[in-house]
Amino acid sequence: MRAKWRELRGTGSGMRAWFAERILLKMTPQEMIRANAELVVSQLGPASGLEEFGYNAESVEWLDGFIERQRVRPEFAEAEDIERITQTLGSFLGECVVRCHGGEWREQEGSWAVDFGGGNSAFPFNKVRKQFMHGEGDSVKSWFHTIPLIFAGQLEAPVESDESPAEVPDESPDESPAEAAGRPAKKRPWWKFGR
Repeated sequence: MRAKWRELRGTGSGMRAWFAERILLKMTPQEMIRANAELVVSQLGPASGLEEFGYNAESVEWLDGFIERQRVRPEFAEAEDIERITQTLGSFLGECVVRCHGGEWREQEGSWAVDFGGGNSAFPFNKVRKQFMHGEGDSVKSWFHTIPLIFAGQLEAPVESDESPAEVPDESPDESPAEAAGRPAKKRPWWKFGR
């Protein structure tokens, strides 16, 4: 949100800032997420060297390297600095998930996630933050490529349009895998991805 605010505010007069503030106040959280994702495409796309930088696996792979290059810079030594860039890059990563694997943005447990239905979610903001803090061991590239494997049989193909993807049906099994094996189910399933 701060990144979009800076872009809208620009370097102009107080009147421009006033209009920018009004635009942001009228945006839903999902609209702000998508605006931040578009900001990444417009700003980092040309710098990426990729012919088709956008909401695709190749761009996520580039993002992974970008995070690694940025995380060692002194500007990102403080948690507050990491949090600012996490909001923008996490928006882009989440939109890549939505457009490549399906799902939709939903607020869960106080943070935004891509929800696939049936209690299955991916948390792109958390994943970006973890890679900034821990490096390649928390790679966004690996995380992105693992989503269809973890949620096999539960993902719908994303809708090819400018509209948001279709609702993923809520088809939760009667028993969790742990319950089927005779063990009690855990409160927070391991597939609450990115947490």
